[in-house]
Amino acid sequence: MEFSINGYRAIVVTALILIFLPAFASAASVCSSGCDHTSIESAINASIPGEIISIQGGTYHESPNITKRVTLMGRGGPVVDADGRSFAIALFADGVRLEGLSAVNSSGIGIEVVSADNAILVCDVHQNAIGIDILGSRNILFGNNISRNGAGIILNRSSNNSIAYSNISINRQYGLRSIGSDNNTIRSNVFFGNGLGISLEGSGNNLLYQNSLLNGDNAYDDGQNRWDNGTTGNYSESLRYLPHRYV
Repeated sequence: MEFSINGYRAIVVTALILIFLPAFASAASVCSSGCDHTSIESAINASIPGEIISIQGGTYHESPNITKRVTLMGRGGPVVDADGRSFAIALFADGVRLEGLSAVNSSGIGIEVVSADNAILVCDVHQNAIGIDILGSRNILFGNNISRNGAGIILNRSSNNSIAYSNISINRQYGLRSIGSDNNTIRSNVFFGNGLGISLEGSGNNLLYQNSLLNGDNAYDDGQNRWDNGTTGNYSESLRYLPHRYV
């Protein structure tokens, strides 16, 4: 299944260039030397809303709070290493865009999203207690690799989020856990090797389709959710469509 999701991500990168490319050039850069800033946090503090911050390859031992509407654009695979802190990256402002970053080694949350209208694109999130925790609404997760966490993604009383074309694999507890969250769309993801692939708890009117589920246990649903889009369902280990309600 890794090969399959890699194919997805190749398409995703091209699509992102066309769909999400900002209309203005990068205004600030971050690297170990020779750039505008040597830390992501200092670049955010010095930024203005709408600014692009280009983060060059390397490992950044920090846990930036994103309190402004900015774009953090990874170049060459930069890694944000929380070094055991409670989070690696936290989104407090609305309209933030993260692309091409890794968030690792948090004792709590890799990427914490407490705001709305954000985009997390082609990021790697691993070795955290929780990969991505979403409390805000109308967020887009697209083309991410979320693996080897305690739990992959948690939707925590949030709504109208979209999670698509991502590899959510080998998380010890859950691939995706939805707690009291409604009207989210989860489509075209690979859930592989998780303790439980998808758990919908007290959640309703979520739409799930074109997902592949190959886990210890595939899914739990105690609410009224749609496990197909009217024509296409989800695939289990035997490559059969899962029924509308699969527990």
